[in-house]
Amino acid sequence: MLSMDYVFAETDRRFDGRPTLVVLDEAWSFFAHPLWVERLRSWLKEGRKLNVAVLMATQSVADASRRTDLTTDLLESCQTRLYLANAEANTREMRPHYDVLSLAPAQIELIARIEPKRELYLVQPGGRRVISLPMGDAALSILGRTGADDSARALKLRAGNPDYWKEDFTNDTGIKLGPPQDAA
Repeated sequence: MLSMDYVFAETDRRFDGRPTLVVLDEAWSFFAHPLWVERLRSWLKEGRKLNVAVLMATQSVADASRRTDLTTDLLESCQTRLYLANAEANTREMRPHYDVLSLAPAQIELIARIEPKRELYLVQPGGRRVISLPMGDAALSILGRTGADDSARALKLRAGNPDYWKEDFTNDTGIKLGPPQDAA
Protein backbone atom coordinates (compact mmCIF):
# COMPACT_ATOMS: atom_id res chain seq x y z
CA MET A 1 0.00 0.00 0.00
CA LEU A 2 2.69 2.52 0.96
CA SER A 3 4.78 1.60 -2.06
CA MET A 4 1.87 2.26 -4.43
CA ASP A 5 1.12 5.54 -2.68
CA TYR A 6 4.74 6.53 -3.27
CA VAL A 7 4.51 5.53 -6.94
CA PHE A 8 1.34 7.59 -7.35
CA ALA A 9 2.90 10.62 -5.65
CA GLU A 10 6.00 10.38 -7.85
CA THR A 11 3.81 10.03 -10.93
CA ASP A 12 1.78 13.11 -9.94
CA ARG A 13 4.98 15.08 -9.38
CA ARG A 14 5.98 14.52 -13.00
CA PHE A 15 2.81 16.08 -14.43
CA ASP A 16 4.29 19.37 -15.62
CA GLY A 17 2.28 20.15 -18.73
CA ARG A 18 4.32 18.04 -21.12
CA PRO A 19 2.26 15.35 -22.88
CA THR A 20 2.17 12.36 -20.53
CA LEU A 21 0.59 8.96 -20.94
CA VAL A 22 -0.13 6.99 -17.77
CA VAL A 23 -0.54 3.31 -18.66
CA LEU A 24 -2.37 1.16 -16.13
CA ASP A 25 -2.20 -2.47 -17.20
CA GLU A 26 -4.30 -4.89 -15.17
CA ALA A 27 -6.46 -1.90 -14.22
CA TRP A 28 -8.73 -4.15 -12.16
CA SER A 29 -6.11 -4.00 -9.41
CA PHE A 30 -6.50 -0.19 -9.28
CA PHE A 31 -10.28 -0.58 -9.01
CA ALA A 32 -9.85 -2.83 -5.97
CA HIS A 33 -8.68 -0.31 -3.38
CA PRO A 34 -10.57 2.87 -2.36
CA LEU A 35 -7.44 5.05 -2.19
CA TRP A 36 -6.32 3.93 -5.63
CA VAL A 37 -9.81 4.56 -7.01
CA GLU A 38 -9.61 8.13 -5.72
CA ARG A 39 -6.20 8.65 -7.33
CA LEU A 40 -7.49 7.22 -10.60
CA ARG A 41 -10.57 9.46 -10.41
CA SER A 42 -8.29 12.46 -9.88
CA TRP A 43 -6.19 11.58 -12.94
CA LEU A 44 -9.31 11.08 -15.05
CA LYS A 45 -10.95 14.34 -13.99
CA GLU A 46 -7.94 16.63 -13.68
CA GLY A 47 -5.29 15.07 -15.89
CA ARG A 48 -6.45 16.71 -19.10
CA LYS A 49 -5.59 20.22 -17.89
CA LEU A 50 -2.04 18.97 -17.18
CA ASN A 51 -1.81 17.30 -20.62
CA VAL A 52 -2.10 13.83 -19.07
CA ALA A 53 -3.88 10.93 -20.74
CA VAL A 54 -4.72 7.70 -18.93
CA LEU A 55 -4.75 4.35 -20.72
CA MET A 56 -6.30 1.48 -18.79
CA ALA A 57 -6.28 -2.16 -19.82
CA THR A 58 -8.10 -5.00 -18.14
CA GLN A 59 -8.97 -8.53 -19.18
CA SER A 60 -12.65 -8.36 -18.38
CA VAL A 61 -15.31 -5.73 -18.95
CA ALA A 62 -16.74 -6.83 -15.59
CA ASP A 63 -13.72 -5.29 -13.86
CA ALA A 64 -14.82 -1.80 -14.93
CA SER A 65 -18.56 -2.30 -14.60
CA ARG A 66 -18.46 -3.65 -11.03
CA ARG A 67 -17.08 -0.38 -9.65
CA THR A 68 -20.35 1.53 -9.95
CA ASP A 69 -18.88 4.41 -7.96
CA LEU A 70 -16.33 4.85 -10.76
CA THR A 71 -18.39 3.92 -13.83
CA THR A 72 -19.69 7.43 -14.52
CA ASP A 73 -16.16 8.84 -14.31
CA LEU A 74 -14.88 6.15 -16.66
CA LEU A 75 -17.63 6.81 -19.21
CA GLU A 76 -17.21 10.60 -19.07
CA SER A 77 -13.42 10.70 -19.04
CA CYS A 78 -12.54 7.68 -21.18
CA GLN A 79 -14.36 8.64 -24.33
CA THR A 80 -12.29 6.34 -26.52
CA ARG A 81 -12.80 2.72 -25.58
CA LEU A 82 -11.61 -0.50 -27.21
CA TYR A 83 -13.45 -3.74 -26.57
CA LEU A 84 -11.88 -7.12 -27.21
CA ALA A 85 -13.86 -9.88 -28.86
CA ASN A 86 -15.92 -11.83 -26.36
CA ALA A 87 -18.09 -14.68 -27.59
CA GLU A 88 -19.85 -14.59 -24.20
CA ALA A 89 -20.73 -10.88 -24.37
CA ASN A 90 -24.37 -11.52 -25.20
CA THR A 91 -24.95 -14.11 -22.47
CA ARG A 92 -27.20 -13.51 -19.48
CA GLU A 93 -24.14 -13.35 -17.20
CA MET A 94 -22.04 -10.91 -19.25
CA ARG A 95 -24.60 -8.66 -20.95
CA PRO A 96 -25.29 -6.56 -17.80
CA HIS A 97 -21.62 -5.56 -17.65
CA TYR A 98 -21.79 -4.19 -21.18
CA ASP A 99 -25.13 -2.52 -20.44
CA VAL A 100 -23.53 -0.61 -17.54
CA LEU A 101 -20.94 0.72 -19.99
CA SER A 102 -23.74 2.17 -22.17
CA LEU A 103 -23.44 -0.26 -25.05
CA ALA A 104 -26.55 -0.94 -27.12
CA PRO A 105 -27.73 -4.51 -27.78
CA ALA A 106 -26.43 -4.37 -31.38
CA GLN A 107 -23.00 -3.29 -30.14
CA ILE A 108 -22.89 -6.11 -27.61
CA GLU A 109 -23.83 -8.58 -30.34
CA LEU A 110 -21.03 -7.20 -32.51
CA ILE A 111 -18.50 -7.71 -29.70
CA ALA A 112 -19.71 -11.31 -29.45
CA ARG A 113 -19.15 -11.86 -33.20
CA ILE A 114 -15.84 -10.14 -33.97
CA GLU A 115 -12.77 -12.28 -34.51
CA PRO A 116 -10.70 -12.85 -31.35
CA LYS A 117 -7.09 -11.63 -31.41
CA ARG A 118 -7.66 -9.93 -34.78
CA GLU A 119 -10.49 -7.43 -34.36
CA LEU A 120 -11.45 -4.85 -31.75
CA TYR A 121 -14.56 -2.75 -31.35
CA LEU A 122 -13.69 0.96 -31.13
CA VAL A 123 -16.13 3.39 -29.51
CA GLN A 124 -15.40 7.12 -29.53
CA PRO A 125 -17.40 10.34 -29.82
CA GLY A 126 -16.87 10.53 -33.60
CA GLY A 127 -18.29 7.07 -34.22
CA ARG A 128 -17.99 3.38 -33.66
CA ARG A 129 -16.37 0.72 -35.79
CA VAL A 130 -14.69 -2.64 -35.85
CA ILE A 131 -10.97 -2.25 -36.42
CA SER A 132 -8.59 -4.94 -37.51
CA LEU A 133 -5.00 -5.34 -36.47
CA PRO A 134 -3.68 -7.75 -39.09
CA MET A 135 -0.35 -9.13 -38.04
CA GLY A 136 1.64 -11.77 -39.79
CA ASP A 137 3.40 -14.69 -38.20
CA ALA A 138 6.59 -12.67 -37.69
CA ALA A 139 4.90 -9.89 -35.72
CA LEU A 140 2.91 -12.35 -33.63
CA SER A 141 6.07 -14.34 -32.96
CA ILE A 142 7.74 -11.26 -31.50
CA LEU A 143 4.75 -9.70 -29.73
CA GLY A 144 3.68 -12.99 -28.19
CA ARG A 145 6.90 -13.34 -26.24
CA THR A 146 6.35 -11.40 -23.06
CA GLY A 147 8.27 -13.29 -20.41
CA ALA A 148 11.17 -11.74 -18.53
CA ASP A 149 13.68 -14.09 -20.20
CA ASP A 150 12.39 -13.22 -23.68
CA SER A 151 12.49 -9.50 -22.89
CA ALA A 152 16.05 -9.69 -21.59
CA ARG A 153 17.12 -11.72 -24.64
CA ALA A 154 15.48 -9.23 -27.03
CA LEU A 155 17.20 -6.27 -25.36
CA LYS A 156 20.57 -8.00 -25.51
CA LEU A 157 20.14 -8.94 -29.18
CA ARG A 158 18.97 -5.43 -30.07
CA ALA A 159 21.94 -3.83 -28.31
CA GLY A 160 24.33 -6.06 -30.26
CA ASN A 161 22.67 -5.72 -33.65
CA PRO A 162 19.97 -3.01 -33.84
CA ASP A 163 19.12 -3.65 -37.51
CA TYR A 164 18.79 -7.45 -37.42
CA TRP A 165 17.97 -8.45 -33.83
CA LYS A 166 14.48 -9.63 -34.81
CA GLU A 167 15.89 -12.32 -37.08
CA ASP A 168 18.01 -13.70 -34.25
CA PHE A 169 15.07 -13.46 -31.86
CA THR A 170 12.74 -15.47 -34.12
CA ASN A 171 15.29 -18.07 -35.31
CA ASP A 172 13.92 -20.73 -32.97
CA THR A 173 10.39 -20.29 -34.38
CA GLY A 174 11.35 -21.13 -37.96
CA ILE A 175 9.87 -17.83 -39.14
CA LYS A 176 12.06 -15.98 -41.61
CA LEU A 177 11.99 -12.20 -41.55
CA GLY A 178 12.81 -10.04 -44.53
CA PRO A 179 15.34 -7.20 -44.50
CA PRO A 180 14.53 -4.12 -42.41
CA GLN A 181 12.17 -1.68 -44.12
CA ASP A 182 12.71 2.06 -44.20
CA ALA A 183 9.77 4.00 -42.81
CA ALA A 184 9.93 6.42 -45.78
